[in-house]
Order: sequence, then C-alpha cells, then structure tokens
Amino acid sequence: MLIRLFHERDAQAVSNLVRSALLVSCAKDYPPEPLNAFADTQTPACMLERGRTTHFYVAEEDGVAVGCGAVGADGDDPGVCGVYSFYVLPEWQGRGVGRKIMEALEADDAAREARRLTLHASRTALGFYRRMGFGFVGGDDRPDADGLYHMEKLR
Repeated sequence: MLIRLFHERDAQAVSNLVRSALLVSCAKDYPPEPLNAFADTQTPACMLERGRTTHFYVAEEDGVAVGCGAVGADGDDPGVCGVYSFYVLPEWQGRGVGRKIMEALEADDAAREARRLTLHASRTALGFYRRMGFGFVGGDDRPDADGLYHMEKLR
C-alpha cells in the first residue's frame, strides 16, 4: 500500500471514496437526510480545495484510492493542527489502512510542529480515534449538534 500526497487527478476518485464511506459506513449511526446532504458537498471541487489548503494524503492499493486524510491549520493557533477528510472505503476498513494514513498524517511537518492535533469524529469512527490516542476535548464526551465528537491528541 502506498500513502502519498493528493494530486489533482485524484479529485474524482477521492470524492467517490469519501461519499461511499459516508453513505455506507455512517448510515447506521446517522439519519439519511443530513448524511446525504453532507455527502453531496464532498465533490471533486471540494477535494481540490482540501488539497490546496492542507497536506492531503491518499492511500492507494494497485492504483485505486482506498483511503484519505489531511492535516492543516486549525484556526489561528499555530500550535494546533487539524485532521480533516479522514475516510477509508468501507470494504477496506479494518485492514490497517486508517492506521497507516494516521501515521503519515502524524509524521507530516504540520502535525509534528503542533502541540495538539484536533478532529471532529463521527460516532462510526469514534473507537478508531480512541485507539489512535485521541481523547475528548476538555473531557466532554458528548456529541455536538451535528452528532460529532470534538477530540484531541496532545503531542
């Protein structure tokens, strides 16, 4: 498996994998209407923008994008780095793809220079992020209005 930086030519494939991960994996945890509305925003143009504004990585197996994740600025605090667009194709989940992407993200200069990594976790991915060493911001384990958990990992 190759973990590499996102290229513009990846936009459609990464958009498709994000939408698939959302609509298949998260369907058991979230109502269809808001989930579909969010999935509809994950267009190739959105992926191109993510690639321009973050360090965006793609996990590739035999030329197929099977996962993705990004790190970049989280607000105005240079000591905080956000994790964004972290998804793995449903049929590839549980095979170590997410762990490899997270290792690449944490090795990225943006993350290494930060004192804290932050992310918003779905109910679906909560256990994965806990296993990766993320805890709840301020110890608050309640989801926000969108059903997402605010998590952090101190460096």
